[in-house]
Amino acid sequence: MIRCDLRTVSLVDDAHPQYVALSYTWGDPSVTTGILVNDCVFKATTNLVAALRSLRSNWYQVIANRPVLRGHKEFVGPLWIDAICIDQGNNEERSQQVQIMRRIYATANFVVSWLGEKLPQHVAGMEALVQIHHALETKANYEDYSWLEENTSLWQWDVKTREPNTAWKSIAQILDFPYWKRVWIIQELIVCKWALAMLGDLVLPFSAFSHFCDFCKAVNRSLKVSQISPLLHIYAQVQTLQIDLSSLSHLLAIRYKFEIKELMSLQWLLSRFYKRLATDPRDKIFGLLGIANTSMKADYNKSAEDLYQELALMWTDKVSAPSLDFFLYSGFSQIRPDASWPSWVPDWHALQASISFIPWGIFMNDRAPGPFTKMVLQRPITVEQRRLRVSGLLADQIVATNRVNYGETYGDMKRDLLRLMVETIQNYGPKFLMPLMRCLMWCEGAEDDNSVLEQFIDMFQHLRTFAQNNGVDILPELEDAMLKGAAGKTNLVDFHLIAHLPFWRRSVCHTSKGHLAAAAPNAQVADFIAIVPGCSCPILLRRVELWYVHLGPCYVDSLTEVGVCKLLKDDTAKMENFEIR
Repeated sequence: MIRCDLRTVSLVDDAHPQYVALSYTWGDPSVTTGILVNDCVFKATTNLVAALRSLRSNWYQVIANRPVLRGHKEFVGPLWIDAICIDQGNNEERSQQVQIMRRIYATANFVVSWLGEKLPQHVAGMEALVQIHHALETKANYEDYSWLEENTSLWQWDVKTREPNTAWKSIAQILDFPYWKRVWIIQELIVCKWALAMLGDLVLPFSAFSHFCDFCKAVNRSLKVSQISPLLHIYAQVQTLQIDLSSLSHLLAIRYKFEIKELMSLQWLLSRFYKRLATDPRDKIFGLLGIANTSMKADYNKSAEDLYQELALMWTDKVSAPSLDFFLYSGFSQIRPDASWPSWVPDWHALQASISFIPWGIFMNDRAPGPFTKMVLQRPITVEQRRLRVSGLLADQIVATNRVNYGETYGDMKRDLLRLMVETIQNYGPKFLMPLMRCLMWCEGAEDDNSVLEQFIDMFQHLRTFAQNNGVDILPELEDAMLKGAAGKTNLVDFHLIAHLPFWRRSVCHTSKGHLAAAAPNAQVADFIAIVPGCSCPILLRRVELWYVHLGPCYVDSLTEVGVCKLLKDDTAKMENFEIR
């Protein structure tokens, strides 16, 4: 049986003992195993028990991978483990410890990332990661691939099955572990001095994952100028990992920003990591506080709803440019007039499992805000009994909807998309085909499979042919991006963000002013398209008696910030007061 002793130490000065912090995922909290903590039985999750057993059995191997500890053979702890070291039933203690979580992981001698228990199929992947790490850790030029000639296991195919070797499939399984989906690992891995990854008894420096990302990016850059046979095989495998590589690349990019002391707002971090998982809904916020430039403090006495509302209102605290961009992340659920959760407050916990409907172009895409976004709010934002009162402009109204439901397969999606294009031409004329494309391309999109990039390029070719046959040119900028991506002239790890099959589960709507709009799937006839100063894109509102319910962000073709300002200047539209519940 695992036996542990608890000790209380201070991190205020340098007199504290050396210790190791564990980064892991709890696993199912209902499946536990008893361990002894100060001679008392403590119910630990099975994943934590597996990590403790592996650390105890392989500690010398851990030391061998950490040069600072070599020779300290008696150093078998202490360990810092959140489930044991924090009284999870005491909200005051939880709040206090989470507030110093950054210091805990930053002060640790190093961090052990426990990926999970090892299975036979994981060995090839870990070995491949070690090979790439050893090959690149001393190289200045990552595009020197001469070392591949001696590492044939990375690119040779199985002669019998005529399929790629098991190494890449194994890496894909490792990158898909639940560990990578956990919100807390972001802070734990960003602030630590050094991290070690453990998969069962397999150990490697966490920097091996950084080298792996760099290697995959180099392969994408080099393919267009290289005919090296190993590289061609590896390129094909890299394309199957774009989703997981994108997630890992984001984590590494944030670590770099942290190292150069670049300030990152809590809202900005949430916009990138809101899909990460947390058992406690409040931890979707608290897990990022340690690396965010924010005054918010962890307080487990607050409910998730109160916390999320507080965060939404913090968006408006900027005196120079108040922001209402919390509207971009709220209103996705099916709205009921008697719903207890305010429709304008983002439910960050529910967003972890929802289809992303966040705009990445037109109004967003990190561009500088236009004149309407910069407009000073004419009246202060007020909240009373969870009712938000804000000024805005009712710019348009939906008169017809066509929900885009593409079935379960790529073939179903392609056929239904072409059907939608045909109906658009029949009902509104060929001139609406390009606006339709802009509406469909507006959002980040849906869940993907491993061949998403190839499918998207294939889809684009069908759409371009169809459009040309109907005398309509596809968006030049979209075509340019697609052709560059297909030719390998861009970094496909980043280009993958464009290839998220952005056609799923939305309504393509026709408005009273003759425009096409992309909106959430629960859009209905008579819903209003509103422009609110401080929000980066239009929002969809539904009138309920004398107040409104927020349904989510939307995109209206031809409704630009310049156009909105012209409406106000021409006095054809006026600012109004909205009460949103």
